[in-house]
Amino acid sequence: MLRFALCFAAALAPMQAAALSCLAPNPARAFNEAHASETVYVMARGSLKPVGAIPEVPPVKMEEQQLTRPPIRTTYTFSGRSIGPFSMGGSETAPVEVSVSCLGIWCGGFPQSIEDGVFFFEKSPETGLTLQIGACPSAHVNAPIQDGLVEVLQKCFRNGACSEADMERFSLY
Repeated sequence: MLRFALCFAAALAPMQAAALSCLAPNPARAFNEAHASETVYVMARGSLKPVGAIPEVPPVKMEEQQLTRPPIRTTYTFSGRSIGPFSMGGSETAPVEVSVSCLGIWCGGFPQSIEDGVFFFEKSPETGLTLQIGACPSAHVNAPIQDGLVEVLQKCFRNGACSEADMERFSLY
């Protein structure tokens, strides 16, 4: 019996695991990633609502997981305020392109409506504001927004990065 168990275990050893392990969303870590990026980001708090029907993200078949699939995009409307280092910007409403991508067989998904969230929008002169949602989404935090989150993100903005303590504080998102 022991020989069978060892042979069975040895036969399974070369198989790949079919699971994706994502870090829990953390707004302090998302700030640090956005700040370190070459991409220009706008940090904002408000609502995000789809314009029209939300497209379906078709599943990726196991045999197609190595193929690169272009992101699926649709338009949403953001209403809220930008978060600056010392204050909040004025209220604004703007179109946002939401771009959903896949990693292997795992894909992000389009949100329904988000009534109160903190977002890290990519900003480009060509495309305007874009929210990237991958298999492990990290560019937005849904309600309920923890007390003090905006103030901590403003402090991170002033300091150029969020501290380990900031990341620990918001590790429960």
